[in-house]
Formats: sequence, C-alpha cells, structure tokens
Amino acid sequence: HLTVLDDTDILYVIRIASRYMLAPHSVVGTRIPAFCAAPGLAMLAYLPLEQAEDILNRTDFVAYTSHHYHDRASAFERLRKIREMGYVRADGEFYKGDVSTAAAILDIQGRPIGAVNISIPKSRWDPARDEKRIMDLVITAAAAWGHWLRFRVPITVAAGAVSLVGGVVALALAINQNLVDHVTWLVLAGGLARR
Repeated sequence: HLTVLDDTDILYVIRIASRYMLAPHSVVGTRIPAFCAAPGLAMLAYLPLEQAEDILNRTDFVAYTSHHYHDRASAFERLRKIREMGYVRADGEFYKGDVSTAAAILDIQGRPIGAVNISIPKSRWDPARDEKRIMDLVITAAAAWGHWLRFRVPITVAAGAVSLVGGVVALALAINQNLVDHVTWLVLAGGLARR
C-alpha cells in the first residue's frame, strides 16, 4: 500500500488487496490515525521533531485494540526507535490480527512524502520467515520510490549506470595503473558523461 500523511491521519492513495486481507472495506481514500498505523508511524518518525510533536499533541489517542501503544510518551520513544531502524512493524494496533510493516518514502531533504507498507494477517505471519523478508521489501520499495521521485530515473537504470562507470574505471586502471591517482576524476567524468 502507498499512504500519505494528512494532518493526524494517514490516507491510502494506492491499496493493492490480496485474498487474505483483513479489512476489505479499507479502500483508496480510507483514513486511519497515524499514531496506530505502521505507515503513519514511519512518516512521523522522519518529520522534524516540532512537527511530529504538533501532530501527536493534536492526536486523540483512542485505543482501537488492546495494544499498549496508545499514549504520547510511548509514541515519542517509539518514533526514535523507528528512525534508527528505518522501518516499523505494527502488530494489531488498528485492525486486530493485522501485522503491518512500513517504511517512509523520503524526499531529497530526508522528509517523509509517503510510506509503503505490507499487511499480513497474524494467522499467516511467521516471524522467522517474514520479519526480515517483509522489512527488506518495504525499505527497498520506499527507497526505489524515493529515488524515482527525486531523479525521475528508475533505480535499476541508475544502478546500471554506476556499474558501467565502475567497469570503465576498472578497465582503465587495468590498462594503465598510472591512472590510480585520477580515479576520482574518472568516476566524475563517467557520471557526467551519463547526463
């Protein structure tokens, strides 16, 4: 799913349903409080502190499930940890039985412009199998989306260009080892030639 932060809520802008989804009534345009949704927490974690504080101070911390993260104090500590990890996993905080993993999509200044998340029913969640796999997927998807928004170049093309420049530099060094002092200039020239 792709969500954006809209005041104290998240708003679904793209939602891809699976046959196992818990909340079939949650469609594009659905709003959920940011404090109890993985994508909302992922975006809040990357906001400037004053902005995150403002949003959380205006948030009505309603307990939608029996989960214990329904107060400002635990929210601030949690946002710090999310920022360190680069992703968040929320376990049944808005929808009971839902395990949601999300990562923020960041602009060039490192501010959140959206979030990518994957939700899995708790009954199908296997921590040993799913924790790292799903974390890697959402972080990679968020990074690729952020790359596209910044540069309008698919990340695969950018990676291919970097590989090509690296190969040319390695070939030049293999041919003439005296160029080792000029590697920085060779890499710069390769990057500029791509433009």
